[in-house]
Amino acid sequence: MVFKVLDKAAVFGDEVKLGQFYSLLQEAFPEEERPPLASLKARFADPLFRIQAYYQQEDSLFALLTWWELAGHCYIEHFALSAHSRGKGIGSQLLFSFMSGLEMPVVLEVEPPLTELAARRIRFYESSGLSVLPVAYRQPAYRQGGKQPEMLLMSACPEVTLRDLDLLTAMMRKRVYGTTF
Repeated sequence: MVFKVLDKAAVFGDEVKLGQFYSLLQEAFPEEERPPLASLKARFADPLFRIQAYYQQEDSLFALLTWWELAGHCYIEHFALSAHSRGKGIGSQLLFSFMSGLEMPVVLEVEPPLTELAARRIRFYESSGLSVLPVAYRQPAYRQGGKQPEMLLMSACPEVTLRDLDLLTAMMRKRVYGTTF
């Protein structure tokens, strides 16, 4: 598959592309698991926040990845494929390519396997080399008074320490979610 990868300057600098990007976030994640559009726009100036938008053609967004470089880790905040791109091995290829280019451990959040879809997501990440970490975790709310869903943390670095996770999750609360609680 031939595709083009756009960074945050290209996406945030084009209202149409930003609209496509946010529409895919809305399609792939429930409200409590994604930031409001205004919060997403405010992240543009943060040098630790990065995005990759994958286009098959100039106007055909089929995947996105948002990530942060925090406490020596790559925290993948969102990874999503359009509905017509799922189940074809594209996600595995994109994630493998992304992780292969990193020189830091990857950590991400995933819903507990309470539904078949959540269980499939965990299996997808496990097949990509990530493992569920044995720690209790709640995702901080993206909105004032919003839900704080129970999540699992997964990492491609199973030897990540609890101290590392404490530091990383503290940075996530402050930088990603804008909270300190």
